[in-house]
Amino acid sequence: MSATARTQHSVRGSTYGILSSLFQFPQGTFHQYKTDGVTEIPAGGVLTAGTVTFGVWFSSNTGITPLRLQVEVRPLGMAFTGNATAMSGVLLLTKSGTVTVSGLVDGSYHWRARIANALTGAVSAWQEFGSVVDRADFTVAMREPVLIVPGIAGTVLEKASDATEVWPNVDTMLVSPSDSYLDALALNATGDAALNGAQSTVRAAAILKSATLTVGGITLFSDDFYGNLINAFKNDGYVEGQNLFTVPYDWRLDISKSVAALATKVAQAVAASPTGKIAIVAHSMGGLLVKKYLTGISSASFLDKVVLVGVPELGAPYAFKILNYGDDLDIPIVNQDEIKKITQNMPSIYELLPSERYITADGGYIQDFRTGGGDAKTEPLAYAATAQLLMSDPTDHRNAAMLNMADTFHRSVDASPAAGTAPNVYSIMGCGKPTITGYDLYDNGVVDLERGSGDGTVPDASAMDMETSGSHNYFVLSGATGIDHTGLMSDARPVGLIKNIIDGGTTLTLPQGISGSASDCATQFGQKAQSGSSSSGNETTIEFSAHGAADLGVYDAAGDYTGVTASGTVTLGIPGSDYEKLGDNTFVLVPAPVAVNVNASPGAGSNYKVVSHAAPSGTFEMKARGYRGAAIDREVTYLSVSAGDTSSTAASASTTAELNFAGFGGNMNLRIRHGSSQGIRHPDSVLSAPFASGHRKMEWSPPH
Repeated sequence: MSATARTQHSVRGSTYGILSSLFQFPQGTFHQYKTDGVTEIPAGGVLTAGTVTFGVWFSSNTGITPLRLQVEVRPLGMAFTGNATAMSGVLLLTKSGTVTVSGLVDGSYHWRARIANALTGAVSAWQEFGSVVDRADFTVAMREPVLIVPGIAGTVLEKASDATEVWPNVDTMLVSPSDSYLDALALNATGDAALNGAQSTVRAAAILKSATLTVGGITLFSDDFYGNLINAFKNDGYVEGQNLFTVPYDWRLDISKSVAALATKVAQAVAASPTGKIAIVAHSMGGLLVKKYLTGISSASFLDKVVLVGVPELGAPYAFKILNYGDDLDIPIVNQDEIKKITQNMPSIYELLPSERYITADGGYIQDFRTGGGDAKTEPLAYAATAQLLMSDPTDHRNAAMLNMADTFHRSVDASPAAGTAPNVYSIMGCGKPTITGYDLYDNGVVDLERGSGDGTVPDASAMDMETSGSHNYFVLSGATGIDHTGLMSDARPVGLIKNIIDGGTTLTLPQGISGSASDCATQFGQKAQSGSSSSGNETTIEFSAHGAADLGVYDAAGDYTGVTASGTVTLGIPGSDYEKLGDNTFVLVPAPVAVNVNASPGAGSNYKVVSHAAPSGTFEMKARGYRGAAIDREVTYLSVSAGDTSSTAASASTTAELNFAGFGGNMNLRIRHGSSQGIRHPDSVLSAPFASGHRKMEWSPPH
């Protein structure tokens, strides 16, 4: 240990005249340190590893006599024997001596030390650490190892040839509008080899702790993935590689092919466990990986606890968006068209699609109102019909073999709850946040979203299907707390719950916003407003959307912006906002105004300014939809808004539609500008609850 490091430690223990009876030797102080030999253990402290470094620090050099430090360490209540447990190397012309003892098992200990002459063997009297008799000097309480299994996109992927980071590599993402460098992630049609040859072979590098983009000292965005959870364990004494393991895996592949990577880490953790037992914390798709692993083992006796967090047990309709329209995979600046392109042959994305069990239990998630849609205009598509729709467009269809692969995968895990194999399963699920539960398809590429209760990504119908039986269940009230699917593993409240589960078992004090009762998912906002009695400010989330050849952006009163920037990237400037782009359909979710003032001037207070820019001609549609929790409370629609007057001199100018939103009780007229012309557009329909109860199957007129 360096002299600099030594001066940073506070002096603990007692001061003794060591060697006072045998050697003329300066006084010193006793210390006890954790495994690193730096972090001091206070008297009576608890440590989570079986290794302790014992030391003595002298006020002056030891001189030219070669000495050794001896320590005797015994369990509290066991008498000292006089035999040294361990001895240091030779101490010569030094002010310190240390000796490390390993292999200590759980329990409380006391210790003492003495100095021995390395030449003659003469020893000093023993001196005990601490000043309190019959009190533990330290206690060892080793933790069983914990494995953290991330979800999709939660592992850093790099090129095997030179370790260049491919995913996410946000610095390159910022300066590459097309993000074509992500082509290295594309797989062939069978999903088991790189599309672009051996030079782009990709390997899993490490779990993704966070993604941060800083330019000129300004942080443009910073998203935590698994860093907060990992740090929570480390701050509590866990050590990566000793009793804390992460399980990076190639999230592009068939989930079944990642079982081997998980099994390897499980074996390492079991070998390092003082009890032979371990715990697993798995998020999102990582939970499906754990379930697949469990179906292949005959005994899970080595598992103490399994914590499943935000797991899409039966898939999620959100995956349909990724495959058909692209997505940002929680990195807002990524080019979504690039994500659509590279995911077409990724088996894992198909395995995230809703399974047959999902559709059987909750109903289909696609309703086809297009010309020729047939029965789908009145009933959602069944499982087989959904697969046919995914293959129906000859110029833009999905991978049929991977649809079959996904079906095979879900048949192997959907009827196999983790609680059927592992002894102690805990499920943490988000609920009450507007979550995509379906898609309504119309002619001309128009799409409307259905939303229901979930964590913003995984709906209740999937997260709560299997693990609510035979497991301990906790419900994060996402609608009330704002904790989304990613936040289930990064927000301090669920992170604290996960830690307490691992450390404490079933008797827990739940953080605010987390409940042990599923019924609280429905009542987290209090009594729902009755039909016709909705009042301004009743909503918790507002969704603005544009359909047709028009984009959409939203400003809050502080000037924060959510939408597409001039450079073509998406920014989520409004706190708590979300942005979805499905072809020519744009959706922006924002928190409802905290206190709506219908008499406020446009843009004042907590109002929103909604701006839609359309092509010079044609029509488009806009909507404003209010959610109370996950249920629609209000909806205002503007049908066939004219995008320009082709007979005017401004025929080539774009059309701008603005809505100054001060709550549904305020002025809901659109202000239309086209060239130098201005006008007002009144809503075509204004709807209130209870039209939104249950599945919303309202047909509305698409733009022409």
